[in-house]
Formats: sequence, C-alpha cells, structure tokens
Amino acid sequence: MARQAVPARPASAGRRARPGDHASRRVTSDPLLQVFFEEADELLRVFEQGVLGLERAPADRELLHAIFRAAHTLKGNSSMLGFERISTVTHALEELLVRLRAGDAAPSREAIDTLLAASDLLRTLVARARAGDDSEVPGLGALVDALADHAQAVAQPASAPAEAPPS
Repeated sequence: MARQAVPARPASAGRRARPGDHASRRVTSDPLLQVFFEEADELLRVFEQGVLGLERAPADRELLHAIFRAAHTLKGNSSMLGFERISTVTHALEELLVRLRAGDAAPSREAIDTLLAASDLLRTLVARARAGDDSEVPGLGALVDALADHAQAVAQPASAPAEAPPS
C-alpha cells in the first residue's frame, strides 16, 4: 500500500479558539464572556466608589482593601480570558494598592487622581473588549507608568533629615 502525503495545515487550524482570542469572540452569545462583563461592570463600580471614598477619607483602610479586592479580581478574570490590556492596567493598579495597603501613609491626592484615571480607562477597555475592539488605546502606557511611579514613591521611605554638622 502506497503512503500518501498528508497536506500541511496552517499552525492555527488544529488549535481550538480560546475565549481570549478576539477573532473568535462571540460576545453576545458566549455565556462565559457575558459573566465576565457583568462582573467587570460590578467590580469597576466598587473600585470607583472606593476611590471616590478615598477622596473624602484617604486614611480609610477598609476602602483601600475593597479597592484592592476589586482590582485583583478583575486582573485575574481578565488575564484568564486573554484581555491583556485590562490585565496590564489592573496589574499596575495592584502593585500600587499592595504598597499602599502595606504602608502607613494615606494615598496622595495625585495617587487618588491616577486611580480615578485608571477607573475611567478600565471602563473604556471593558467597553472596547465587549465590542470586540482590539485597537490601541491612547494613554494606556502613560497611565501604567504613572501607577508604577506612584507605587515606587510609596515604596521609598521618606529620607530622614540630615544631621546638622557640628558647630
């Protein structure tokens, strides 16, 4: 019996589409994605309300913990489903929030403003993901950098005042 060559298939032909593949998304019919978007909306509501609460009471540790939990859950869910941009922003948020939770200092006014900007950007990213829009998002890199800068500032303890030279 003669052997026949099997025609080559494209590398992606044998791979099943994953929920995170934008080309395979059926946002309106995929129950997993529907649950993700419903939970994302609720997590963003909790996050935003918590940050607004921090504006009034920056030292409120419970608000800080609630904000962290919302960001952490959204990070895990978005990462699992392949929403890389949402995951990137929430990872940077989590880094800042971990450091704020571990420290004694309340978040600065600038850090709170950056958290609010992150909330707005995350709402945009979730809306775009829901629509299947995978285009670049202006300001994403700058916001992630700002979050990292705030996290770094929290991590560095304030310098002790220099001793005056003996007279």
